Amino acid sequence: MSNGKRGLLVAQTAEVLCSLAFCPLRTRRNKEGLRVLMNPFGSYTGRQYAYPTKFTGLGWLVAVRFSASDHIAPYAPSYNGKTQRFRLMVAPYEGDEPPESLRADAAAFAYPYLAVGDGTIFDEPPCRSWKMEKDW
Repeated sequence: MSNGKRGLLVAQTAEVLCSLAFCPLRTRRNKEGLRVLMNPFGSYTGRQYAYPTKFTGLGWLVAVRFSASDHIAPYAPSYNGKTQRFRLMVAPYEGDEPPESLRADAAAFAYPYLAVGDGTIFDEPPCRSWKMEKDW
């Protein structure tokens, strides 16, 4: 995301089994510019986007009455007692879009290496210019 002068690139590695949906990002504008809020718990309270069907009630009726959709009205924020490991790359940059070298680093971070069936490392991406610390 960028405001035209500065931006923030966020990438997540595929080495860990989770998706960016677990940590929604929200931007807010204030007098200094844009702020990025990250919520690793996955739910926000406060002002939410409202779809037009909210006011008619038809969307809720179709989603809840005609399907098994207990997730429509979440009970979150909650803590289920589980631990989830994740790795995010958060990289600020100057300009309207990230430079090619930073995009290459983000791609290398997201897909760190190719593993063959026996579990050995076959090859690291050619654009990767850094090493990831192992945590096991």
